[in-house]
Amino acid sequence: MKIAIIDDGVNISDLYFEEIEQNLIVDDSLKISRRQDESNKISHGTVCAAIIKKYAKESSIISIKILDEVTRRGNCNKLCKAIEWCLENGINIINLSNGSTYYGDFEKLRKVCNKAFDRGVYITAAKNNNGAFTIPACLPNVLGVRCQNEIITRIFFYNRYKRIRMQKNTYDGIEFLVNSIHKLTKRNGEIYFTERCNSFANAYFTACVHNVLKKYEKSGFYGKTTNRFNLIKYNIVGKRFYNKEWCNILRDVSYLTHAYILDMSKNIFTDYLFFDFKYLNSYLEFTKIDDNQFDVIIIFDNYNKTYIKNIQDCIKSKIDNIRSVVLCGAVSNEMRRFLNKNNIMFWYEENYNKLETKKYKKASVPIIYFTGDKKNVIGIINEIKNLFCSDGYYAIKASSYEFSYLYGFYYFSEGKEYYNYLQNIESKYSPDIILVAIDYNRVEIEDDVLIKVNDDLNYEVIVNANEEIYAVDASEVYESILNYYSV
Repeated sequence: MKIAIIDDGVNISDLYFEEIEQNLIVDDSLKISRRQDESNKISHGTVCAAIIKKYAKESSIISIKILDEVTRRGNCNKLCKAIEWCLENGINIINLSNGSTYYGDFEKLRKVCNKAFDRGVYITAAKNNNGAFTIPACLPNVLGVRCQNEIITRIFFYNRYKRIRMQKNTYDGIEFLVNSIHKLTKRNGEIYFTERCNSFANAYFTACVHNVLKKYEKSGFYGKTTNRFNLIKYNIVGKRFYNKEWCNILRDVSYLTHAYILDMSKNIFTDYLFFDFKYLNSYLEFTKIDDNQFDVIIIFDNYNKTYIKNIQDCIKSKIDNIRSVVLCGAVSNEMRRFLNKNNIMFWYEENYNKLETKKYKKASVPIIYFTGDKKNVIGIINEIKNLFCSDGYYAIKASSYEFSYLYGFYYFSEGKEYYNYLQNIESKYSPDIILVAIDYNRVEIEDDVLIKVNDDLNYEVIVNANEEIYAVDASEVYESILNYYSV
């Protein structure tokens, strides 16, 4: 089973003296070739390889150098190119000690990681050591890792693999807490201890993933993308502590690239969905889907038992082909129990309320509130965000509007204290500005800006809770915002 270590290169040295199946480098022109600058230096990638080989002796190591050995700097384009190469060359597991905390890289990395998820390739990724939100590690379809902290006060589940813990409903998306201190033996018998850092925790976790997959390789289950994360979690947590619902639930819906939509509410509009889709007009169309693997979004209107029974029958008819189910709106416990019983990965709205959040001081970044017709508000926020991004600002979209997560917004429910949620967004992502779609009656404006979106797409910009400015298009709204905060 092949493990690709995308790092600063694996060197044959006193610490790692096993075979390297392929030793590659991505150059500045994004060309991938055999590495010519090999040395005997104990690089960061070399330590990772030694950890993996200690615990997964049957693994085949492929090294792809994208980072400078001295500065350990690289770039997003090299990382994406290396992952793409892995997808085309039969790699089973990708070990990433690196990632990006820069928002401008997030979308590129999300897309290539989604492609890996679609191909059935596992990515294990370390979170940034300074605790910043990191892509790919924090994505829902990546196995994100950080090293254990003995001061942690959350409740963890112990497991059959020593030195791994799991945390539930984590806000940053990192589920696996892993020991990073390992005792390695050099060629001359000298002992080498690794330091405490997320990278070396991730290397050990990669070895554990390899051993789980190796165990199931002959059964044919390994190749299925459905439940494959559950396969890892089940074996790492162990049967005694395995919680089906916890392990089946996906952290968010950003993994979607194409989905089928069955809308029982008839309230959804498809103009601004962030993924490709096909609309299902009936249960019959559901049962006729002939994709080998697909994701389905089900939008409920109520707890009607007939609806639920029909949907369950549809899912049963395609159970071998469904990768995940996204449940929108009012979802019954019965529906969730059904998905858990059948070990189907799923996401549901209420999961956002269960994510562990912290209380911070009032958000210090500018917050722009938008209120009005849902479709119009989502459209104008998309335009305003693009204008901010084109000027180099990191703008994040958040919303309490129904189904807004399907349009690329960070969602918080109407019943949640929105200011706590926005404080958590600032702490997690460190944006320059937050754009919020919300019901007007719930907004408390102090130093922030409120934009009322009228039905005729005229805009009323309210600053300091009393001063009003009128605008006729997105560019005028944007200029009004910049002028207000530049004073």
